[in-house]
Amino acid sequence: MGSWADRRYVDVERLDAFVWRARDLLDGGAVVLKRPAPDQAGALEREHAQLSMLRSPAIRSLRAALREGGEPLLVLEHVEGTPPTPEPREAIAILR
Repeated sequence: MGSWADRRYVDVERLDAFVWRARDLLDGGAVVLKRPAPDQAGALEREHAQLSMLRSPAIRSLRAALREGGEPLLVLEHVEGTPPTPEPREAIAILR
């Protein structure tokens, strides 16, 4: 992780290659830090644009969108539990 994120977030736990769980030192909230895969910076920027327009208790909230070392970094609300996996028809209905 970059130096700015190291100073703001503690108890960082890597969840996968590009996602970390952490605690925000400003408010103590649980967050997820998400960086793009090397070839996916555009996808993360699209995710940021989409999340910034959505408000729903079923969608984790976007807390911040930052740039660190020239790369985007999303800070998302951390939600405990296992993500639901919708049936294909339900997923299509959600996306419409």
